[in-house]
Amino acid sequence: MIEGDLVKIWIRLSSVLLIAAGVLAALQSPECTLGSCPGYALTSPWILRAERGLAAVLIILIVLTILIRVVGEGELPDQIGREGFGWKRTTQVVNENVANLLKSVESLNDDFVALKSEVSELKKKVN
Repeated sequence: MIEGDLVKIWIRLSSVLLIAAGVLAALQSPECTLGSCPGYALTSPWILRAERGLAAVLIILIVLTILIRVVGEGELPDQIGREGFGWKRTTQVVNENVANLLKSVESLNDDFVALKSEVSELKKKVN
């Protein structure tokens, strides 16, 4: 596992590279004239550049997300869907943490019940 500061540096560097790649992809788009632009560009070369730049940014973002997670944690996603990536280890860690929190809450509840009974006994002794 990579230390937290190194991961932050990775993410910052990746963000800069991501933006630069999107701008370069937008600028490298071939020119189109008013009638020769694809239909999805709405006949505008600027919209075509923006769409291609955005597509490049999204593709690079997906690749960098997986790459950073592989380098940082050493694991690949086990699910890819509309909601994003699913990481098996992350799910296990969250489930373990929730179970530990539930145990802590039960322990605190038991302590509270015991304290409540002690307070009621002290009230009886004082009266």
